Order: sequence, then C-alpha cells, then structure tokens
Amino acid sequence: MSSPDPFLLPGQFAIQTFLSETFLTAVAGGGRIANAVHVNGTVVGPTEKFRLWASSTRQHTHENPEGFLQYAIQTENGTYITAVGGGGRSSDVLHTDATLPSTWEQFGLIPQVSQLSIYPSTYDMRHSSPWYYAIATNTGNYLTALGGGGHTDPSMHSDATKIGAWELFRLIKCGELMSGYQYAIRPVEGYTMGAEDGGGKFTKGLSLGYARSIEDASVEKLRLIEQTDGSYAIQTPSGNYVTAVAGGGIPAVDKELGSAADVFHTNAVQVQSWEKFRILDQGDGTYVIRTNSGWYIGTFVESTGFELAFLRTDIEGVENATKFRISPLFDENLVFP
Repeated sequence: MSSPDPFLLPGQFAIQTFLSETFLTAVAGGGRIANAVHVNGTVVGPTEKFRLWASSTRQHTHENPEGFLQYAIQTENGTYITAVGGGGRSSDVLHTDATLPSTWEQFGLIPQVSQLSIYPSTYDMRHSSPWYYAIATNTGNYLTALGGGGHTDPSMHSDATKIGAWELFRLIKCGELMSGYQYAIRPVEGYTMGAEDGGGKFTKGLSLGYARSIEDASVEKLRLIEQTDGSYAIQTPSGNYVTAVAGGGIPAVDKELGSAADVFHTNAVQVQSWEKFRILDQGDGTYVIRTNSGWYIGTFVESTGFELAFLRTDIEGVENATKFRISPLFDENLVFP
C-alpha cells in the first residue's frame, strides 16, 4: 500500500513572525480575495491556526536550487492560502479562497538558524529559537512580513529573493502533537530548553538557554515520542531520555548548596515512570508539562546583576504551571506515513 501524498500532519500550527512575534491571521477564517491575511495577531485563536498538508514534490528557490519539500496551508474554514501568480508580487499577494491545493498553494518551509548578526539590538533574546523557517513560493521567492510583522493590509510581499529578518517565521504547534519529531520547547516568556552536552548527563541535564550558533542549536532539538498510555518521552540528541528526578517535586534552587537544583537527568536509556510526561494542550498555542507523578514543570528567574533562569518540577496545579510553546523542526527527513 503506497503512502498518501500529500498527507495531513496531526494537529494545527500557528505561524509567528521573527521580529514582532505576531501571528499570521486568515481574516474571517479564510475564503477571501481582498484583505485576506494579516500578520498582527497577538494571541492564537481559531483564525491563527492552520493545518499543514505535506507533499514530497520538491520546491526550488533562488538560494536553494536542490529544492525542499512543499506544504499546503489550510485555513480554519477549509480553504487554502494562495500565493497569487505563484509569488514574486508586492501587491495582491495572498488569497485564502482556494478550495483545492494546486501549484500556487504550495509553499516550501526551509529551516533557518538565525545567527546573532541578524538580531536587532532591541530583540529580546529570551524569545530566540534554534530554528525558524523561510517560506518559499512556487516562483522561488520568499514571503516577507512587512516591517517584520504587526501589519494588517498590506501585510506581506512575496517577491524576496534573499532571506533576511522579515522573511523568518516560527511554527508554533497547536492541538495534537506529532510523535517522533524534533521540537524546540520554550516557555512563553523565557529561553529555549536544551540538553546539556546534547544529553547523557547524570546530573543537571536540562537547562534554559539560547542558540548562539548552528552548533549550539543542536542541543535544543528534543524529540517527543508518544507512549502507549498517551504520555510522551523526551529524547535528547544523544538518544537518551529525560528523567524527572524523583518523579518531580524538585525546586529550582537547592537552598543548602545555594545553586541550581538537580531537577532533570538525561542519561536514561529506556523509558520508565520518571521518563514519562503529560503534555497538555491549553488551546491557545501553548502547553503545560506534567511529570508522571503529577507535578508540573515551571521556571524560576533569578536576577543577581544578570538574569539566570532555572527549571523546576515542584509546581502544584495546572493554573500555576509554566506555559510552553512547542515548535517543530521539519527537514528533508520528514517521514510520510
């Protein structure tokens, strides 16, 4: 039996701009020609959630002649985003009234690691991610969020031939997660979670930081693997699994030692009770994470001349838990079912 092509990825996705961190909005949920797409959303609601259909057909761009996999972006009401003329436009750029995904409804999602040189001096580095995407159109151009985002109409162009800050977008997972994929896991207000040395650590295995280079970014690629009971194991780049020490209940700071507490290990080679986590959708493009013992993961920020952020597992009650944004990494190894 052959694999479906295209196939619908589980759950939904929000598309967030790099600079302004505003969200792509399909006005009225889709079905429009004029004034169809805004990039000024500040919360993730129904009109900011999209379904992605993946296709093995390759997309070629000016900077990437070898090509990339393509995706159709489906709006809330079931129609698709169209790059008018296949791209290359500065007016009448996007429609959302297509009922079937054809050539102009195909986009390449090309992973990018943002080097420090592209960050403006005013950018809050707590919001950095180990990767973003450039969104390529059928003409080989890239979508641009005018001004880096925050605009209504006009909000976008599709004529860029180079990737800069205005051409970078982050995918935010919503709803059902995808098992076996790599993700960046980041508190809504905080640095991205990473495995120290890529995993395999007996003590202090997870920390909060940000990627300064492509090499650093690899430690922040955490794979979520669904278990038979609906929980998830978190696998580090080393192939080990994250362990919540004692099943949770550990504060951020060890008061006796006066330093970061031993909250997570990353040296487990199999998934047992302490390696299982419940990742609970909050409906707004965020999730809370609960250990198998019922404790929620949180963060603690300490300012002593400069800011330090720590993870903790002693949060009681979902209302007190830290909300995380979970961003998937799609690359050329996307597995078709």
